Amino acid sequence: MSCFHRSLVSYRKKNIFNILEKKVINRPRLKKFFYSFSHHSRLNCLRSLSKRRRMMILKIQEKYCIVRIQRIPFGGKDLLKMLTKKEPLLRGNILTLKKFRRKDTSFTNIVVTKLQRKMLLKTVKDIGLKVLNNRKKRLVLPNHRNKEMKEKIKLLSLNINHLSNKREELEVLLKKEKPEIMCLQETWRQSVFPLRLEKYTAIETSSSGKNKPGLITLVKKNGAIRCSKKGTNSNILQTVVEFRSVGKWIKYLIINVYIPQDRDLKREVLARLLSLLYEEKLKNHYSEIIVMGDMNMQDSSFKKKL
Repeated sequence: MSCFHRSLVSYRKKNIFNILEKKVINRPRLKKFFYSFSHHSRLNCLRSLSKRRRMMILKIQEKYCIVRIQRIPFGGKDLLKMLTKKEPLLRGNILTLKKFRRKDTSFTNIVVTKLQRKMLLKTVKDIGLKVLNNRKKRLVLPNHRNKEMKEKIKLLSLNINHLSNKREELEVLLKKEKPEIMCLQETWRQSVFPLRLEKYTAIETSSSGKNKPGLITLVKKNGAIRCSKKGTNSNILQTVVEFRSVGKWIKYLIINVYIPQDRDLKREVLARLLSLLYEEKLKNHYSEIIVMGDMNMQDSSFKKKL
């Protein structure tokens, strides 16, 4: 039997597999000379252990699935004997059986290899037990690298009017609201170096020169979000943001706009924005096109132009 099969696996709340790898990995922490290592060596040891544990969890996730059946009046060992007696091929393919009791219902979860799932369902029905959940269940893991985006995305837009003296206020606002995307207008940043914020990627336009107030689009650093700069202008900043959802990357086009108060410039920027929206709508490359910013006009007049 392989090292993988000798590991003990227990199924806990929220469908999380917990690996008890004491038989597989000898933790250096249990050894007497662990604390004689340097701090750097200790960290490297623990990182390699967590990596091995994560790899084992992914292997289990690829190979096994969960079948939920109704409450049984006898023990798990008796059920296992009944199943293997009815279908000998299930022997060695069932990993664990665990009972759960809730206020309204009681059920038993069976962890079985994906290849023998149909065979198990058929055998359970032949015995006379009811399958409560026949759909394939994906095992949710904590700290999974391939994170998926939540359904609701928080967007913010703010005319900050000089960022240099309001950086601390911006950091407090980001910590409090925790938006996925935030658009800033009138930043007036003169620095050559790019803006750096914790947990956020900054995409910005230059604010040096006349009628160039500066725009910044902040995108949260997350395994389920990635971004890139598409096109730039003194008053229009385009950012392509991709969100991971149900194993796919969904593209959004975020347009950060600042329309100045000057009438001639306002008409010019509006005409450019409308032509850009028309072009992108015809191309149909994005699932959503979101326009945010400071329009310097009433909502009704802007809607009429759109």
